[in-house]
Amino acid sequence: DDATLLSWKKDPRNPISLHQTDGTPVTRGFAGPSNLWRTPAGALTFAMQLGGSIARFESDEASLHNWTLADPAFYAHGGHGGHGASGLAFFELPTAGGAADAGPYTHWLGNLWADGTSAGTQYVVLGRYGADGTFANVSAPQPIESSQVVVFGTMQCTDGRCIHLAWFNVGGSCLTVPRELTYAYSAATGEGRMLALPVKELTTLRNASLGVRTSTTVDAAHPLAAFDTTSTTFDFEAELSLPVNGSATVALLAASPSVAEVLLTINTTTLPGYTTYSVSAEVPFATTATYNTTLAFNMSDATLPLRVVADRTLVEVFLGGGRGVVSTPVLVPGKSPDNGGVFFAAPAAPFTVASASAWEMGCGWAAPQRL
Repeated sequence: DDATLLSWKKDPRNPISLHQTDGTPVTRGFAGPSNLWRTPAGALTFAMQLGGSIARFESDEASLHNWTLADPAFYAHGGHGGHGASGLAFFELPTAGGAADAGPYTHWLGNLWADGTSAGTQYVVLGRYGADGTFANVSAPQPIESSQVVVFGTMQCTDGRCIHLAWFNVGGSCLTVPRELTYAYSAATGEGRMLALPVKELTTLRNASLGVRTSTTVDAAHPLAAFDTTSTTFDFEAELSLPVNGSATVALLAASPSVAEVLLTINTTTLPGYTTYSVSAEVPFATTATYNTTLAFNMSDATLPLRVVADRTLVEVFLGGGRGVVSTPVLVPGKSPDNGGVFFAAPAAPFTVASASAWEMGCGWAAPQRL
């Protein structure tokens, strides 16, 4: 009953009461309510799984207890009878360049369990949210994390920033680094895509420089160590220039170009106006195929950005400015202390590492300073 919504008490009538438009109670087949928002008409609303679809409910009472089914097929997929993903997210697209970057979409629906996938909640769909409260012109599901071992993501958009945090579920659980989601539309590829990169605040954990490389050619006979000082915890950035229909391999947490915790293989297919990058992330010590990942994305840029955040538990890789994201486990942490480098190798035609920089990372769980 607090108009500012700051003071809350448990409603003794919990759970909330859901109704059809004719007043018939909705009693089963639902789960995973989203964040709240207001419709263009001003009604308070949220989305939630209902049967095989994701439905939208509205409430016009101050207690937020009674909710009426407003649209049973707000997004006509992904409900899975109430057994799909939980904690849906529905927000306005966070465009970096404003309306010019929006393309055909205005909003996104996230934390979907996309049909035909097993990766779970790391999918989003893009669409237009209309004045009548409908979600139309919806895109195909697209991953914001391609790994099958990252699950149960939570997403929140506040003050123009959309933050994504997820569980990495291998041999126990840990959290991924917080990631910021932005949306970009490319006229060259005709594709709108949600991008995911580590939040900018992560750079405050960078410690000593592990090394810097300026423009260097990598050919089949001369693999390149990206930095000289090894570390089992690092933040790494590089820009790659690959040849037409070319390829490159990148060894992460590595002792050599072929001995590594994670081996990336990047292949390019050059098309008019843009390039398709096909990537495989192999975990050589993998005990299950789900640790290995394949993904693809399109880019019209001349170079390929690469960002890697690695530690003793997991390796998180961000390709193409966040167009492709994959996380893999570190399966033998500490067993090979020399496995702390990054190596580039050219399977065939030479390619260029335009730049590369790496930093040792500090602890993200430091005790808070007392004020």
